Amino acid sequence: MERRRRARELLADGDWMYTQVSEGRTARQIAVRLGVSAGAVNSWLRRHDLVIDVS
Repeated sequence: MERRRRARELLADGDWMYTQVSEGRTARQIAVRLGVSAGAVNSWLRRHDLVIDVS
């Protein structure tokens, strides 16, 4: 439960997410760190108009 709560907090923390993206992390890498699905991370990224370069 604690891990899920922390994951929700980090997903809600725009600064943390923007930092992860700017450091070049993939949605899958962010998802693994948070213990959530990559789909959840991708949804967050779309809602905040962020794109991760996958090339």
